[in-house]
Amino acid sequence: MVAWDVSTAIYEDKSFSVVAHGKWPLGFFFKPDGTKMYISGNSDDTIFQYSLSTPWDILTASFDVGKIKDVSAEDTKPRNVRFKSDGTKMYFVGTIHNEIFQYSLSTAWDVSTAIYDLKSIVIGEETRLISLAFKSDGTKMYVCGSDNDTVYQYSLSSDWDVSTAIYDDKSKDLSAQNTHPEGLFFKDDGTKMYVVDDDSNAVYQYSLTDWDVSTAIYNDKSKDVSAQDVLPADSFISPDGLNLFVMGFDSETVYQYSLISPPTFRIDKYTAKLQSGIIAEGYENTKALAIKKQTSYFASAVELENKVKVIVDGCPSFLIHFYIAFAEEFSKKRTDGEYGIVFNKWRARGLDIDVLRDVACGLFGWGCDLSWVWDDASEWGTDVWW
Repeated sequence: MVAWDVSTAIYEDKSFSVVAHGKWPLGFFFKPDGTKMYISGNSDDTIFQYSLSTPWDILTASFDVGKIKDVSAEDTKPRNVRFKSDGTKMYFVGTIHNEIFQYSLSTAWDVSTAIYDLKSIVIGEETRLISLAFKSDGTKMYVCGSDNDTVYQYSLSSDWDVSTAIYDDKSKDLSAQNTHPEGLFFKDDGTKMYVVDDDSNAVYQYSLTDWDVSTAIYNDKSKDVSAQDVLPADSFISPDGLNLFVMGFDSETVYQYSLISPPTFRIDKYTAKLQSGIIAEGYENTKALAIKKQTSYFASAVELENKVKVIVDGCPSFLIHFYIAFAEEFSKKRTDGEYGIVFNKWRARGLDIDVLRDVACGLFGWGCDLSWVWDDASEWGTDVWW
């Protein structure tokens, strides 16, 4: 996997609709441990709270009944919602007043305990404010809007107090990539910036130096999310940089992606290496192959697939089907030499050696003698045909 590289993002077939709570969602945020999610409902003038029973797995999200915060007294069109790193402060962009509002939470990460601090700031640099982000220590604030297509940087003389924000006279023009920028997100060390654009339906990636937005340079890396939603409104990346989440305004749904390295798996005998743009084809072809074939060890391909999924639990769904295909081929062999050929072939294709061993041992009671496995998978070469 390649952490923080959105160009490698693969849709995980995981999504969660917020239409029941959070209609017209225009912003979202996750607790740093991935167990809580917050949605700003533009139609409801309310911030909604959800729990994830499995951290960073959007399929396990459920609404926390009673955990909401009506913000209509401050602004009736909330957009991006953000939190202090310890969950004791909440902020949102109010588009009616072009203003950022600040709240205190008496119980960390419980939005129902939020109380307006009577602190806010009107942004003069942008007349149509949309998105908001903070430096991880609360000493910097960043905003973006759709009139100027520019990110502006501010210093907060009092950490996490937006009323003390002063413009740093530093900005980044995004118009070369973004004609209608929406969500704004930063890597927690201030070296990466991500912007969602709902005109091009993509997430764009930039590099910068130590939270200085004026140094931001487009990396020529992006992720088109139009297959999931044509009006993306916000994005969020897990702290390990391996999970990308996109809020879709049009579908009122949160979508989850895995950030993986450019694959080296072969999808057919005519292709040297997979390109990110045809990963979906390789995924579907391999899945179909695994489901179609049967083995002498299992009553059906479905039984085989279910057992592999248990063993490789936690892997991106894209990769699971490659391990299923490995197991199907491995099950048809009878000698150590044949086992070794299959094992090394799939290892050379890029599958993890430890996971391959877990599958082989877990399914077939294989002795796990790897004395015949090459230390360097490259010895198998790149000409490995399906």
